[in-house]
Amino acid sequence: MLTEERQSFIINQLNRTSVIEVKDLVQQLNVSESTIRRDLSQLEQAGQLIRIHGGAKRIYQLDQDMPLAERTTSYHEVKELIAQEAASRVESGDTIFLDAGTTTYEMIPYLAEVEGVKVITNGLAQAQRLAEYQMESILLGGRLKVRTQAIVGAITIRQLSSYRFNKAFIGINSIDLTYGLTTPDEEEGTIKRLAHQAANEAYFLADHSKFDKVSFYQVRQLENARVITDQLTPNQRTGYQAVAHIKEVTQ
Repeated sequence: MLTEERQSFIINQLNRTSVIEVKDLVQQLNVSESTIRRDLSQLEQAGQLIRIHGGAKRIYQLDQDMPLAERTTSYHEVKELIAQEAASRVESGDTIFLDAGTTTYEMIPYLAEVEGVKVITNGLAQAQRLAEYQMESILLGGRLKVRTQAIVGAITIRQLSSYRFNKAFIGINSIDLTYGLTTPDEEEGTIKRLAHQAANEAYFLADHSKFDKVSFYQVRQLENARVITDQLTPNQRTGYQAVAHIKEVTQ
């Protein structure tokens, strides 16, 4: 196996497990310990991992919030596909929660086709679009976070804590096998966590670019989470479907 192939294998393993040991790589790749240590040294110099005693660990760079306008245009066609699949889970008469994510915003035209749906949201843009479609809705009170147009804060938490939902649809910024479902902002993350806990069924919506990434605040662990996304790589599919309920949509 060429050096480039070995090092690509090492990075793929790190993406799946976060920490790898030299002895395991020696066995998997059938090469000497010195060869593996040289590979790890080169990868560390390239900024792709951190060497630790007996192996290496993955480098995490925390993702940051993007402004709403930038998030809206990113992967727009994919988000529509995910939104359509998510809306297909809603039944007549359901009471649902939509958080302030851009993919949940795309669900609204599809939800308007379902009879008797009641929507609770902390998204200002969602509330405006729900009004355009003349759908019954409640906009949570609280402080407006201008950057993402999400309603957050103590008032929001108190109000949300009083509600229960048939289903919740929650946009998520980052998904990782080790650190689970995370988001950059603690206040928005708290709303996502409460909505998840208050729902009979909770679905996390994320395009493929959100996988193998970590943000600051953990909403929940990945185990048994329901995630709707678009097409993953074969390695991602193997890793993530082993621990979560992943629904992939394709064009």
